Amino acid sequence: MIWPPFAGRAAPGEDGAVTENGAVTAGRPAAAAPASGQVPAWARGVAAVAVLTGAGISTDSGIPDFRGPQGLWTKNPAAEKLSTYQVYMTDPEVRRRSWRARLEHPAWAAQPNPAHRALARLAASAIDTQVITQNIDELHQRAGTPPERVIELHGTMFGVVCTGCGDRTAMADALARVRAGEDDPPCAGSRLTMTRLAPAPAATAVVRDPIGQAVPRIADQVLAANPG
Repeated sequence: MIWPPFAGRAAPGEDGAVTENGAVTAGRPAAAAPASGQVPAWARGVAAVAVLTGAGISTDSGIPDFRGPQGLWTKNPAAEKLSTYQVYMTDPEVRRRSWRARLEHPAWAAQPNPAHRALARLAASAIDTQVITQNIDELHQRAGTPPERVIELHGTMFGVVCTGCGDRTAMADALARVRAGEDDPPCAGSRLTMTRLAPAPAATAVVRDPIGQAVPRIADQVLAANPG
């Protein structure tokens, strides 16, 4: 069996829509930095930043979250089974539904939003910036955060891995098989289920403000407090 995604490839330095093959469109300019008087004392002298992001950072890019008011699991509790490994591995119908959902995933047309771009500005500065994300959309990398600065806790939607032999292939190839009539494509080599490979987890801090507002504000404050 196959289950996306696996950790690995990304397309850094751009801000735009992406195809199943990872093609990226042109980017947008960064927002203006805050005036020096708007920089809080806590932001001065920051040398390293670790940021934990989840589904909320990508909702402004048009990708629904899971448990919010308009979340996928809020509106359809049964959809949680599509993301439950044990159910996925034991229920062929869930795997078929999962493959149909992957074909229509909104992330294929999503673009990085101001929060993604703000973190990319931090990563491009002298501040040691690490992003730990639960998301599989690679919007951090496409906003410009170097792939080596991003830890994808749940892997990436752009690849799949076999649960038997460990072979990794591109999501685009697997989806081409689905379009050709395979409703639950197995690994081409071992014929076993393809599934998601997740990297090791990490932890960091949390902010209380809406993430789409808080991340750009905090990133700009830290950058303004630590020029160069």
